[in-house]
Amino acid sequence: MQEKHSKEHIIKSVGIFSFATSISRILGYIRDAINASLFGAGYVSDAFFVAFRIPNLLRDLLGEGALSMAFIPTFTEYLQKKSKNETYELASIIFNILVIIFSIIVLLGILLSPIIVRIMAPGFTIEAMKLTISLTRIIFPFIAFMGFAALFMGILNSYQHFTIPALASVFMNIVIIIFGIFICPLFGEKPEQQIFVWTIGTLLGGLVQALIQIPILFKKGIRYIPKLNFISPVKRIFKLMVPAIFSNSVNQINVVLVNTIMASFLGEAAITYLYYGNRLMQLPLGIFGVAIATAAFPTISMHAANADIEKIKETVSFALRMVFFITLPATIGLIVLSLPINTLLFRYGRFTAESAIATANASIYYSIGLFAFAGLKVIVPSFYALQDSKTPVKVGIAAVIINIVLSVFLMDSLGYCGLALSTSISGILNFSILFIMLRNKLNGLDEKRIFKSFVRTFFAAIFMGVSCYFFADYIKSILNINIYMYRILYVFISILFGILAFCGLSFLLKVEEIHSFYQFLKKKFLPSKADIIQ
Repeated sequence: MQEKHSKEHIIKSVGIFSFATSISRILGYIRDAINASLFGAGYVSDAFFVAFRIPNLLRDLLGEGALSMAFIPTFTEYLQKKSKNETYELASIIFNILVIIFSIIVLLGILLSPIIVRIMAPGFTIEAMKLTISLTRIIFPFIAFMGFAALFMGILNSYQHFTIPALASVFMNIVIIIFGIFICPLFGEKPEQQIFVWTIGTLLGGLVQALIQIPILFKKGIRYIPKLNFISPVKRIFKLMVPAIFSNSVNQINVVLVNTIMASFLGEAAITYLYYGNRLMQLPLGIFGVAIATAAFPTISMHAANADIEKIKETVSFALRMVFFITLPATIGLIVLSLPINTLLFRYGRFTAESAIATANASIYYSIGLFAFAGLKVIVPSFYALQDSKTPVKVGIAAVIINIVLSVFLMDSLGYCGLALSTSISGILNFSILFIMLRNKLNGLDEKRIFKSFVRTFFAAIFMGVSCYFFADYIKSILNINIYMYRILYVFISILFGILAFCGLSFLLKVEEIHSFYQFLKKKFLPSKADIIQ
């Protein structure tokens, strides 16, 4: 019964988180569509993406990684075993320390922007380099805003509150969209002029994402205490956080650092193609992969605090099976429909048809590693819940080295697509090795059940992909996709057909996870008489 309750709780949390994240992702794609329309694919867009990626790297690490992995287990333990005042004090001390750390980072980042940009994009022209340095100096405080937003999210997630942290980025995107539509056009027609206003809008959006969570913190009873010391739990958090920054950042290091540095030598727009191509892969990863991991991690931390190894195994196994159930069909779907989806999302204004095709190619190669990237969101935090920070770091270092070597070889034959493919391959190797090591650490991980679910889900996804390919081709033959509304219908009808095909075959193959979702929804929306009486 406890296992069933835990599963239902995770599915419910995933549903809440996914719904909120879906809204954010939709607005995020509207934001990116405006970006593509205003700046196209050229040195201006390359300059912004390099400038944005520097602080956004920390956003990825903290918002979905290091701070959460280090903070949530300790804070959850405090919630269960300590008084309210001790819990508030811990949160306040971490906040105060982060204020000092981020102040130093932002100041150094602004002063050292020329050096940082030359390291990030050594292949840029002088014109692109100057623009990137200016934009980097404007947007660098974004790091601090995302750090505080991540801390607030970690606190609320520990209270099993997922909605507002997931919706916080919605407000960030709204701010940026308003700047793109209404304010950028007031500052000239050239992309070189408008990009500065767009960057300021992005910075303010990050501030809003942090501030919007504060009222909920007070509603939960959290109170600020102006205190600063390094008590044992604080040391433990930062001791875990330092290696977590690397181990959870392998994918970001590969995408942000390795890909950006090497793509800067591949000519104008290569960085832009990789950015937008990666964005499409991030849709299912962000909505479902991160949602499942975020919902499962507090539960894993709770079981770890109680030294309940069997419950940890059950939760990790269930989370991985759910991750694969979502991401395997998403991978096949993105490969089959990459071009029409990218065309629908980004082909506006200065973003040409050729740019959409180039972006779609990058999306296909990134999507190959989607299941592994999502699996890492579950596996890596599990090590930290078990107070093991060394293993993910060691494996992560190996994954980065493999990615660099593969990138050097593949970029010669595949160009920027080779960089995307090398990222996927290194991600799959990283996940596979960590899965085996976690299995050994826990003396088993229900691997037979996971493998059985993976194989059945994979075959259902392949059937879906083949069916979706021919169905989409038929829909394309009867619709004029040059008309915008027909283009929308073409994409959404094809996606809907793919989902129905996958779910149908999943039922026939008796994929366990489709039944878990079905039973949850049935209980939620069609309660039995016994449930009603209770």
